[in-house]
Amino acid sequence: MKRSCLSAVALVALSSSSFAADLGKLRATPAISPLYDWSGSYVGLQAGYSRGHVDYKEIGYDEVQGENYFGGDSQPAFVGGGHAGYNIQRGALVYGVEGDVEFNDGRNTWYDPIYHSWGYKAQTGWQGSARVRLGYAFDHSLVYATGGLAVAEFSARDFCDWCDPPSVSGSMNQPRVGWTVGGGMQYALNDRWSVRTEYRYTDFGSHTEDVSVYWDRHFKDAWSLTSHAVRFGVSYALGK
Repeated sequence: MKRSCLSAVALVALSSSSFAADLGKLRATPAISPLYDWSGSYVGLQAGYSRGHVDYKEIGYDEVQGENYFGGDSQPAFVGGGHAGYNIQRGALVYGVEGDVEFNDGRNTWYDPIYHSWGYKAQTGWQGSARVRLGYAFDHSLVYATGGLAVAEFSARDFCDWCDPPSVSGSMNQPRVGWTVGGGMQYALNDRWSVRTEYRYTDFGSHTEDVSVYWDRHFKDAWSLTSHAVRFGVSYALGK
C-alpha cells in the first residue's frame, strides 16, 4: 500500500515537472509581432517602365469635309522621379494622400501608310500626379489602390516632306490634364524604410487644334495620350 502511494506521489511530481517545463517553453515563445505603423509622412524615389499611346485624328471641314486621317503609335519609355505623401492608419485600414513628379522620355512617331513621308511626332516630358491612397495592412505589408489627378508636358507636330514648301508643319505644346488609377504593394523593411511596386493607368485627355494656317486647307488635328506604367520605388518615413 505504501509502495502504491509513493508511486502515485512520484507520478504526480513528474507530471507537475513536465507541465511546468512545457509552461516555461510556452512563456519563452516570442509573441506575434504587431502591425507595422504606416501612419505619418514620407518621401521617396521611384523609377520604372511606361508604354505611352498617342491617338491622332486629322479632320477636314469646309471644302475638304470628309477628308479625314487617323493614326496611332505606342512606344516604351523610362519614367523616374520622386514622391511624397501622408498616411493615416486605423487598425488594418490605411488611407492618405500622395503626390509625385517624374520625367518621361516618351517619343511617338506615326507615318501615313499611303504617303509615308507625312505624319506626326509627339513627345512627353515632365509629368506628375496628386492622388488618394486606400490600403489594407497585414504585418509589414500594405496592399493599396490609388487614383487622382494627372498632369503632363506634351508636345506634338505634323510633318510633311512632300508638301510645297516641304516640311510644312503645325505644332502644339501644352500641359495635358487627366486622371490616373492603379494599385500596388508596399513592404516595410524596418521602422523607416519601405519598398514598393505599383501599376497605374493614366489618361491625359485630348487636345484639338486648327491647323488650317499650315496646310492652306481646313483641317483640325486632335491628339490624345494614354499610358500604362509599372514603377518600383523606395520610401523613407519621416518623424519615426
